[in-house]
Amino acid sequence: MTLKESMVNDISLFLNNEEFAEAITYNGVEITAVFELQQDRNDNDFALSGQAAIADVYVSKNDVATVSRTDKVIKDGITYRFRYIADEDPAMWHLIFGGKETVL
Repeated sequence: MTLKESMVNDISLFLNNEEFAEAITYNGVEITAVFELQQDRNDNDFALSGQAAIADVYVSKNDVATVSRTDKVIKDGITYRFRYIADEDPAMWHLIFGGKETVL
């Protein structure tokens, strides 16, 4: 078995909701993902254009086959909009989302 095949087979270890992962809504569908809030809106006040909460979201490529600029995640009733792809491997996407945007 290759490393690439092992990564795909082991995705359930990372997306186990009893360990790191939790349920989120991705484009209207509930999936299991790792959602890490990196900075809340109140911690992100260095920009003159406004504030936003920034989150790293790790999802399985089985759940999210392709990524689009219009993708949305809902977590705890807050909508986060897709910003960019931070990284990917054969099994997972590492995506950056922003939410709770305000204008100063």
